[in-house]
Amino acid sequence: MEKTICAISTPLGKGAISIVRMSGKDSLSIMKDVFSSKMLDYDKIIPRMLYFGKLELLGGIKENCLAVYFKGPNSYTGEDMVEFQVHGGTLLTQRVLERLLEKGAILAQGGEFTKRAFLNGRLDLSQAEA
Repeated sequence: MEKTICAISTPLGKGAISIVRMSGKDSLSIMKDVFSSKMLDYDKIIPRMLYFGKLELLGGIKENCLAVYFKGPNSYTGEDMVEFQVHGGTLLTQRVLERLLEKGAILAQGGEFTKRAFLNGRLDLSQAEA
């Protein structure tokens, strides 16, 4: 589980908000590279605090969004995690995912967030199977 994974966590085009999630040791450094906020000092980031700011996409496009950092082991996967909550359009959500991939995250396989939660002792087998 060396790699930082990312995935779209909400159904595309079904809601006003889309969530794109990352998990792994590079989550916070990737967040620093792509997300800026007047409210946020990365040296004093507060886990589970929702920050409003701008996410820089490919081509210099900036999107207003919310971001939250979860410090491992107190996250779903037991690893550092970041979630971006962006406007829920299919194209925009895919662009956010592309940006995270461009910064070094890899695309998560189906169930990989839950697999990591199980392997890190955050879920037992019956919870993971459910």
